[in-house]
Amino acid sequence: MASPFPDAARVISANSLTLSGDRNEPEVTNVREVVKSDEMFDGQLRRSVFGSVDVPAQNDRPLDEPSAAGSGIVRPGGINAYFLDLAPGFTTPMHRTVSTDFLLVHRGTATVITPEGPYNVFDGKADYASVTETTCTEGEVIIQRGQMHASFEQQD
Repeated sequence: MASPFPDAARVISANSLTLSGDRNEPEVTNVREVVKSDEMFDGQLRRSVFGSVDVPAQNDRPLDEPSAAGSGIVRPGGINAYFLDLAPGFTTPMHRTVSTDFLLVHRGTATVITPEGPYNVFDGKADYASVTETTCTEGEVIIQRGQMHASFEQQD
């Protein structure tokens, strides 16, 4: 998939870790970084992950993501954020992430697909009979709290 979006980037604005001279506050640094993107499902999905393993935040040391524990999708006990770019018409497999995820619909229309009613999960497979589709448009935020879900990008 050739994404219409530029590479994801972040700006880290933080205090330097040391004081200099006779000042009682450190210098503030601002660093712009491109966030590495992973392509999945034959290029139908592009994901850029970043976060922190500490809550509450530990701002007295550099952000150390490469050593962060977790599956690469979520970091247990930390802050998780990611850019998600789906190809038009693509639906992710139904899955669960044991985290709270915030997804801002930047462009287009996204649909979150969730099981309707109670269900059982055995060996990672759910036995739900039907699904609910919740459509979100530009400027809306989807807050997912550990539920089974799939995502669908409608063609606009």
